[in-house]
Amino acid sequence: MRITTTVVAFVAMLLVASCSSNDQSSSNPPTSKVAGRGATTGRIGEPIERMDGAYKITLESIVNPGICDTYGAASSPIDTGDELLVATFALETAAIPLTGTYLATADFYTVTGQTVRAMPIIEGQYGCAGDTDGQTQADNPLSNTRSSHIKIFRVPVEANLLGYRDPYTRQAFEWDVTGIAPAPYRGPEIAPIPSTDQLPIEPQEVEVMVPPPATEQTYTPQPVPEPEVTPPADAITPDFDNCVEGTTMYSENAGITYTCRDGSFREGPYN
Repeated sequence: MRITTTVVAFVAMLLVASCSSNDQSSSNPPTSKVAGRGATTGRIGEPIERMDGAYKITLESIVNPGICDTYGAASSPIDTGDELLVATFALETAAIPLTGTYLATADFYTVTGQTVRAMPIIEGQYGCAGDTDGQTQADNPLSNTRSSHIKIFRVPVEANLLGYRDPYTRQAFEWDVTGIAPAPYRGPEIAPIPSTDQLPIEPQEVEVMVPPPATEQTYTPQPVPEPEVTPPADAITPDFDNCVEGTTMYSENAGITYTCRDGSFREGPYN
């Protein structure tokens, strides 16, 4: 009799434990979208929801911008074995009030194989679109709203997953980022010079310049001035025997006329 009572009690305990186990398993959410690290995986363009339904987050697009300018002490991603990714997220809140800051860069991480790396803070270091657009809307977001947020990340080239961990519930979301090719380099656009054959020809008025009629000019010959004879400072005495005051003598050798003045011959026909 005592043995029978013990067996019945043991069977009853097993039944209670089995019912309790069934109730607990039925309350757990489905795990078909949960990865090995306990992260909820999502596809680009499809929303995934926080466990309590407080919001949905969507990775709308993610691109490799290629070449970006560096500012200050920023190093080129190639020098560190990384690449830049510009991601656009949409945050859709539900009726549950939210307080705090969401989608902060410090809450993102990358997964390369089995290695998880925290996201470096690079706001303002690279000249790519992102970093600040919509960030203030992620601080204490309003209920039943949707906001867009553009983020720029520096991730390892071999990274497989981009992850985000909710700063309050610690629920993780991850997206596959393999195979994102860099955007082609585009230089500054230069407007083409139109061909002269394509330019429309418009009639234009041509002003003909008519020269004024030539005026007849009369030429008046100017008289040629006679050469001025400057007497020498010193008297030149020709080879004459006597010098009579006021007389003149002509020298054929010199071709000069001399006049006797003050007892000596001087050049020129002086009066």
